[in-house]
Formats: sequence, structure tokens, C-alpha cells
Amino acid sequence: MKLPVHYETETYMTDGGYYAIKQDDPMGDDPDVVLLKPDQLRALIKDMMEALDNPLWDDAGEVV
Repeated sequence: MKLPVHYETETYMTDGGYYAIKQDDPMGDDPDVVLLKPDQLRALIKDMMEALDNPLWDDAGEVV
């Protein structure tokens, strides 16, 4: 049996004013960090809201 992988995700505001999304690297390297400016964060929220309104979720447990 193979259990689905789950990666812990941390989010926070940086001192420089970016919204940071941090996730451990599955290969054990340094964590991956995405830094978003306010306009990028707004676009991401809009995209997420659209995805929630029109879910195309797949229960296969695929990790990209």
C-alpha cells in the first residue's frame, strides 16, 4: 500500500512586505519559498476562488 504524500506548508509575511509560501523539498534539499507581491497575491486568490467554484479535483493523490 502506498499512502498519499503530504507536504507541510508555511505561509508568512516577510520583513520586505512579500507574502511567502514555504514548503519542504521532497528530496531533502533546502525548502522551496515563493515570494509574492500584493498584486500577485490578489491574482492567486482570484485563481483559487475560481478553482473552488469550479472544482476539477482528482482523488488520485497525484503529487506534481
